[in-house]
Order: sequence, then structure tokens, then C-alpha cells
Amino acid sequence: MPPNPKYSNDGYYHLYNRGVAKQPIFSNRSDYQHLLTTFRFYLEKWPSGKLSQANAEMLKAIFDQVPNNPQIVVLAYCLMPNHFHLLVKQLTDGGITSFMRHSLDSYTRYFNVKYDRVGTLFQGSFRAQLVENDNQLIHLSSYIHLNPFMSGLINKVQDYEWSSYKTYLVGKVGLVGDTKMILDFFQSPQKYKKFVEDYADYARNYHQLQKLIIE
Repeated sequence: MPPNPKYSNDGYYHLYNRGVAKQPIFSNRSDYQHLLTTFRFYLEKWPSGKLSQANAEMLKAIFDQVPNNPQIVVLAYCLMPNHFHLLVKQLTDGGITSFMRHSLDSYTRYFNVKYDRVGTLFQGSFRAQLVENDNQLIHLSSYIHLNPFMSGLINKVQDYEWSSYKTYLVGKVGLVGDTKMILDFFQSPQKYKKFVEDYADYARNYHQLQKLIIE
């Protein structure tokens, strides 16, 4: 498949998709973890072997290692019950297209086999929005991390397990390959925490107001 001209190398993009007819794409904790592992596996430009053939020990090793030949880098993510958000930077030609196609196809096969279903899991092709400036970049990272709070799934932003927010606060190897790009705009991880959480109450109130207006 030729490189998709919509996505430029060193460009930053907000990628997202949701379950078909807004249906859940996760049924339990292992599903959330499996999609994270799938994303991590397909960060590699030429991943060795097949994800379906990897045992639990191999999967843990994959998730804990730094990619050798990444085609994109993930700056932030959040997995929600029926959708997901990724903030990424493309590194190689066609990286985003390859990463998303392989990841979502693989997860759909896993989900269909596990739950004895057939057909598509996601609602059409993924969506991608170009991040046009630094201000948009830092606010988009905040928006992604605030998703579960805005939706009422948690009372504290740091309590959500399936986002990269804790990675920004404590640091760890995993799906996120670069926190520096965002944190360089702040004096410390605690300053970033304050930036996100100061906005949390306003974001939830604004979200509720939007719903009232739409309804």
C-alpha cells in the first residue's frame, strides 16, 4: 500500500474511532489490556511474528520494551468503553495507515473469536485530525486525559487505568513513547497535573452544558 499523503512525517495527529452503532469495544479488563498490547506490537514498522502466536510472557516483554523500529510514536491515549483516542506523531511514510489498519484488524479478530461474533467492530475507518500548533497539542493531550472524567466514569482524573495520564505523572515504559514533547511546555509533571486538573471541573460543566444545548 503506498503512503497516505494525508499524513506527513513528523506531523502530529489525533486518531480516534468508536464501536459500530456506538456499541462497547471492551467487555472486561483483559480486552483493554489486549488493545494496548496490540497497539504496542504494531508500533514496529516490521513486527516479528504474529501477535496471535505470542504467549503471555512474550506479550509482557513486548509491552515493556522500547520499539526498535517505530513507524509512529504515541504521545497520549485513552481507551473508553466504546471508543478510543490516540495522539501520535508519524515517523515513517505510511506509518499511521499501517499502524491503524493492522491494530484494528487484529483487535477485531481477537474480539470476534473471543465473543463468538462476526462482522465489523469499529464504525468505519478511523478518524484523524491534524494538530496545527503547540497550543492545540497541549490542550488535546488534556482533552484526551480528561475523557473518562468528563464522561462521569471517575471522580479523579488520575484514577482512570486505561489512559496515559499516570505515565505523565510517574513515568514508565509502555505504549507512550514520548512524554517530553508535552512536558517541555511545563516546568514539571506536577505543573502538567495542575494544568489538566484545573481544567477538569470546567470541562465537565461545559460538557454537561453542551449536552443540554444539543438535547
